[in-house]
Amino acid sequence: MTESNEPAWLAAWKNGGQANQPALPDEPPRRPDGTFPPGVSGNKAGMRKGTKHTRTQLAEALKENGAALLQVAIDKALAGDTAALTLCLSRLVPVLKPKGERVQFALDIAKPRHEQCQQIVAAVAAGELDVDAGKLLIDCITAAANLCAVDELEARLAALEARGSSEGRRAGVVISREGLPE
Repeated sequence: MTESNEPAWLAAWKNGGQANQPALPDEPPRRPDGTFPPGVSGNKAGMRKGTKHTRTQLAEALKENGAALLQVAIDKALAGDTAALTLCLSRLVPVLKPKGERVQFALDIAKPRHEQCQQIVAAVAAGELDVDAGKLLIDCITAAANLCAVDELEARLAALEARGSSEGRRAGVVISREGLPE
């Protein structure tokens, strides 16, 4: 019989990921997905005191050399470097964000929700309403419909529980919401 010279990781992989070796004693426990549970990490010593976060180090470097870096970017922008020019202009003039304007159009809120959505689509098609505002209004109607559906289901469940508890007592069955999410 010949001895196998394959590494342990390859043997474990061939066995369907199950290693024949026990976990190392100094290895911290892990979840089945390979992550550490809360409060446990692979670095028992932790971060050394006084160690600065990478963002802090970057901020300090920019604070020290910021004026010189800015001048280099300005010089490159003036020399025709379009990337530097874009950077400088983006800092001078902020990007415009769309603002929602007040719109007025005829919407009959007494009609069913699907007809309200049809009215909004018609207003967008007629140019009375822009597309973004139309989408926002339809999303609002959809959210309201979903909330109404949840309220209706909750009321129906309460009615069934009330009816079931009275019928269940006669039949010897107890119906409870215990353990159900709120």
